[in-house]
Amino acid sequence: MKDVVLLTVDALRARNLHCYGNERETSPRIDAIARKGALFERAYSQGSLTTLAFPALFGGIHTFAAERIERRSVSPTLVQYAFPPYFPSLPELFRSAGYRTGGFHSNALLSHHYGYERGFDIFYDGLENKFQVAHRRRWAVSHFLRRYPRLYRNALYIRDALGPMRPGTLSDRLNAMALEHVDGGEGPFFLWLHYMDVHHPMLPSPEVVREVTGRRMGAAEITHLNRLKYYGERTKTKRADDLMAVYDASIREVDVRIGALLDGLEERGRLTDAVVAVTSDHGEAFMEHGALAHPIWNFHDEQLHVPLVIKGLPTGRERCPVGHVDVAPTLMSLAGLDPSPDFLGRMMPHDEGVVFSGGRVGGGSILAITTARWRFIWRIGKDDVELYDLEADPEERKDLSASKREAVEGFKGLGTAHLGRVERKRIDLKMRMGHEAIGAGAATRVRQ
Repeated sequence: MKDVVLLTVDALRARNLHCYGNERETSPRIDAIARKGALFERAYSQGSLTTLAFPALFGGIHTFAAERIERRSVSPTLVQYAFPPYFPSLPELFRSAGYRTGGFHSNALLSHHYGYERGFDIFYDGLENKFQVAHRRRWAVSHFLRRYPRLYRNALYIRDALGPMRPGTLSDRLNAMALEHVDGGEGPFFLWLHYMDVHHPMLPSPEVVREVTGRRMGAAEITHLNRLKYYGERTKTKRADDLMAVYDASIREVDVRIGALLDGLEERGRLTDAVVAVTSDHGEAFMEHGALAHPIWNFHDEQLHVPLVIKGLPTGRERCPVGHVDVAPTLMSLAGLDPSPDFLGRMMPHDEGVVFSGGRVGGGSILAITTARWRFIWRIGKDDVELYDLEADPEERKDLSASKREAVEGFKGLGTAHLGRVERKRIDLKMRMGHEAIGAGAATRVRQ
């Protein structure tokens, strides 16, 4: 059995990696992984947000089969998807096969509150004992300040300017914990690390910004740009290029951290034969369709198209459309294990040619269907549709839904069949859960 390493980077879109066509040298270490394995040119997230993407990534099942639940221990108002206890769990399947499993990250939406500790022997999610009280207090203050927008923006700006979180520092700590886990026992391991360096706040050093982009920015300007990105300033459209420069520099910084982890594994003799996958939960928007960051309603390419490189597959560039649901069965197969029969994804590469993305959003549902040529976006509750020819219009500027009614009806039929298949899977899994202890066994949570 082979060691398996799954590295995910929050909010990393494919087009900004050098190996996906960015002229800037943003990703030399990820590029090196791609040269040793397969690069999937058309890999797509199953959702526009972390909570829409990860149930598919870990469970091999589309997020429509998950149910929205409330976790007031994380936030007094936040209602999100959790990792359903009735989904198959990639970490749990590896642990059942005799692997030592470790998960390390700092994204609250992937925490033990949302069920993501299931299957891990060691699990670090960045949440300390005082998190619940402190988080509730922050939410109460922010909800008050949201009634006064200017005061709210200034408070957030002061917070970021005076005490910014350094994602890179935390990523170094995650690497150290992961390598300590590798050193702590015998036998094969499954490692998952989720890096936040590219997510807001993007705080690369001015030196890295200059090296990667040629632009000179001080720390104060970088912090100010983060304010423009999230806090509703009118000038954000004009500064999209500057934000992109900071974003690209942040990619270089997380690339360095990924390289440091791989160097640590190589020093221990655990890299050469290991399966290594690098991907993202979703991409990031820079005003391509009128938004910055990753709004839940955006199912265009800047948010759905994610990098996916896998060392362990034959080398080369694959053009077949694939999705997050295909990652779990592929990693298990490459490790020499039989994938769960409940996975809806397939071993990559494959020629299925269709990727379904979406979830229940607000009062309705959004389903996006991506093929090699087309992207169809269906806001089901409103029966609002969009259709784009990705070959002729890769930027998705011209909606063809009014003139391609036959194609629209065909995609609706395809989507309806998909939703029915996923719903049947959900019912089957929940019924069986009454007879099986899916994911039994608790992780040891690490606090540092």
